[in-house]
Amino acid sequence: MQKYSPINLFDMYCSNQSENIKEENWTLFTDGASNNDGAGAGLVLTIPRGETITYTLRFDFKASKNEAEYEALIAGQKLAQHLGVEHLKAFGDSMLVANQVKRSNEVPKPHLQNTEEKEFNDIGSTTQKDCWMNPIQNYLVHGILPKDDEEARKIIIKSPSFFMRQGVLYKKVYLMSLLRYVDHDEANYVLRENPEGICGAHSGVRTFAKKIMHMGYLWTTIYKNVERLVRNCLKCQKHTPIPHLPATTMVTISIPWAFHQTEVDLVGPFPEALGKVKFLIVSVDYFMKWVEAEPLASIAGKNVIKFFWKNIISRFGMPNTILRDNGKQFAENPFKQWCIDMNIE
Repeated sequence: MQKYSPINLFDMYCSNQSENIKEENWTLFTDGASNNDGAGAGLVLTIPRGETITYTLRFDFKASKNEAEYEALIAGQKLAQHLGVEHLKAFGDSMLVANQVKRSNEVPKPHLQNTEEKEFNDIGSTTQKDCWMNPIQNYLVHGILPKDDEEARKIIIKSPSFFMRQGVLYKKVYLMSLLRYVDHDEANYVLRENPEGICGAHSGVRTFAKKIMHMGYLWTTIYKNVERLVRNCLKCQKHTPIPHLPATTMVTISIPWAFHQTEVDLVGPFPEALGKVKFLIVSVDYFMKWVEAEPLASIAGKNVIKFFWKNIISRFGMPNTILRDNGKQFAENPFKQWCIDMNIE
């Protein structure tokens, strides 16, 4: 008994048409849309005899306008492939998608290119055709040196550390296995495979580079390229060790809290103001740089004591040290004896 299989739309159409329908041109019109409510696409597939097949799609993921246009074209191509279409003309309102399909797209400004792809493509400073390894290989295999005397001298000095095996350049490294020097494309593959491969791990720059070298690979800018890759990898940044060292050198603080040490000074005389005040007493805290000031009519020691009791001790507590000059208001009684009674230095 023949196994049952449901007839599809293309078989139904071909049963009533000529045999050369696959060689005719089918036409596909696509359009994608995206807004805050979601994204979707519309497809219109025109059969050579004039019939049309319409489809509407709603995406279950967020997509931009350009992404919706791409998805619409992909869905239309899959539909045409399912129907067995061999010749298809696709039309859409996105010039970006059209140029991408025709491979004629160009980036007008270099800085608009994909930065991640550009970083990987810039791994080597030269291409494989003009690689830095070529002079060493030419000297080891053919004995040919560069025309520049300085470059030739450098090649001769470096050459004992290298040797060729089956057309591959290796370097001898102390306490390590032979390191194979790779070109731009191979370095690109090694960099991508290490964090993303089956045994990949997201680590720091030094560990990442050492792991590559223990695998037996090396190139001239390995540390620079690994650092660039780690800085742009979100998972590498998440798993990197958090430094616990302070950003700056720690300095011992001799003043442990506010108003532990304060300085006092007298300023004046000034022109007399209301209340016959013509002097100013100022106290500055060493910890917070807090300033307390009060006008005085006279600079007797009892007025200085009154100022400290009212503005400092009653509000902020007892200071441990009062820095002052050798004025008689501070060096003689009653202020000197008051400081002794209060255990103030």
